[in-house]
Amino acid sequence: MTLPEAIGILRHARDAGDLTAVEQITATLLTEFPSEQMPLHAAGNTLLALGALERAGSTLEAALALAPRAEIWNDLGVVRQRRGDVLRAIDAYRAALAERPGFTEAAANLAAALFLTGANAEALVHARAAEANAPGAPGLTTTLALMRPANDRAAQLLFGDRRARRLFGADLPAAFEAASLPGRALAHAEVLPGVDGATWGCNPREPLFVYGRQRCPSFRS
Repeated sequence: MTLPEAIGILRHARDAGDLTAVEQITATLLTEFPSEQMPLHAAGNTLLALGALERAGSTLEAALALAPRAEIWNDLGVVRQRRGDVLRAIDAYRAALAERPGFTEAAANLAAALFLTGANAEALVHARAAEANAPGAPGLTTTLALMRPANDRAAQLLFGDRRARRLFGADLPAAFEAASLPGRALAHAEVLPGVDGATWGCNPREPLFVYGRQRCPSFRS
């Protein structure tokens, strides 16, 4: 089996939600292509999406053994946190930020995990680092959510709004485009320049998701 064939099988199994097939092709990647980091990362993420957390963790660790990468450390942190190992998740998020300072997803994840441990002062530092892109700036590359309900203070610090529970990112428009509604996330200032959010009861840090049957235009003043 060639590497492109293995990746094709992985994608097909992922789309079908076939965990058994994903586990089988992951085993093949580990034995036949152990020095290929990208497919191991993809396999780890697929296992995570399908809920096979233990296998996802070991696969992501195998990918990291080849070379440290911020994205893989962050994903490993998510796996560990979902398994209830918050302290080791924090270690992984820290490693992600060491590899890529300013990595928004890792900063937000680290802040959320630190809040769970009661380390609120340090959590606030990382929450503020992520805040520039919160609660849903178009620059975010994925949609993030806390893994447990947030209290109002944590939500305010992380998302800039005590009612918010998620960071919506640039992956969201793809779901609408798949339903024939092309569009994109635009910053508040692009669509409503000069409009004071507080006056009208909206959060100016939240983007506006603009969709239509035709391609989304660019907004001007």
